[in-house]
Amino acid sequence: MPFERIQLALAERQQQDLLRQTVIVEAMQGASLQIQGKWYLNFSGNDYLGMSQHPKVMSAFAQALPAGAGASPVVTGFSQHHQALCDYLCQLTGQESAMLFSSGFAANYAVCKTLMGEPESLILADKLSHASLIDGAMSAEATLKRFKHNDTVHLQKLLSSASRQGVKDILVVSEGVFSMDGDKAPLSALLNLTQSHNSWLMLDNAHSIGVLGPEQFSIAANGSRHKPQIVMATFGKAVGTGGAFVAGSKTLISFLQNFARHYVYSTAFSAAHAHATLTSLKTMDAEPQRLAQLQSNIAAFKTACKQNDIVVADSDTAIQPVIIGSPGATMHISQILQQQGFWVTGIRYPTVPKNSDRLRITLSALHNENQISAMVTCLANALHEVNGAVLQC
Repeated sequence: MPFERIQLALAERQQQDLLRQTVIVEAMQGASLQIQGKWYLNFSGNDYLGMSQHPKVMSAFAQALPAGAGASPVVTGFSQHHQALCDYLCQLTGQESAMLFSSGFAANYAVCKTLMGEPESLILADKLSHASLIDGAMSAEATLKRFKHNDTVHLQKLLSSASRQGVKDILVVSEGVFSMDGDKAPLSALLNLTQSHNSWLMLDNAHSIGVLGPEQFSIAANGSRHKPQIVMATFGKAVGTGGAFVAGSKTLISFLQNFARHYVYSTAFSAAHAHATLTSLKTMDAEPQRLAQLQSNIAAFKTACKQNDIVVADSDTAIQPVIIGSPGATMHISQILQQQGFWVTGIRYPTVPKNSDRLRITLSALHNENQISAMVTCLANALHEVNGAVLQC
């Protein structure tokens, strides 16, 4: 029977408590979402500042027409609204030029595959780099090696070895904030290492744009600012819209615009989308109280966890994972929380390494302290239940 392996693979995932399924979100209001007619407090989204529901952002979608770009950006799909967004991104990142992609996955994949197209080149990627970076690197002609997570000593050994071997083009890849652990890359150390070994640094800022300060794009040192050669970030998280950008030198961006197939052969996202994204970025800058509220909520969550003896990861960002360790227990706790009105998604292998299955709890500026406290109380009780002590929320 043709493709029988498809059903077998799904059955195996189901048996291992690893089967993924989509859910239909029927409505969103503030920090809540509606699924199958029931409202839940959302602790799983990436809308860290609540910008997807901001009136200015929603209004901006209707202000720039047409609704669709209608063509690739290298044909007729690139408008004045796209250019205005790119100009602002250059100011934000301190880079010379920028280009837009329909998704972060496409952006990361395109950069790795296109830039690292020579067999003599080398990609050194953090062990916990996003799947889009790893897949793009694996598709490139370059050799791919992975260094231990945030381990600059290991990275230095790999760079030194590559230098001794005469490798000319070396790209180091890391993330501003790691999507599953919530910790940050040691940007200053990475910049020092890449500069001293004549290599480039690419930083994926998907989960840091809008929620970290200027240090997410560059580091001040000796009276000047040192920055990665390549910056990527998405708009579908803190910015609240969708798509992504890559920023760098004019030469780099021109090279990608000419040779990156994900860019050349994809229809651009709409002018309305570009205008809404720029509106969101400017509004975020004009309303710093949103970031202040998010930081307050992160602190409230960590304090509540400490009071309830819940061990959380060493993260000071909006991503606060609670490691459970098995897929079955993870999903059981997630279901208990859902029954009590809290949407907390379980993340399992292969998204995270085996035996590190977790609840990936995310905070937003839309939450308040009472909501956070109530969720943490239910989480503590659910953890007790899984360990055999049945309590009630």
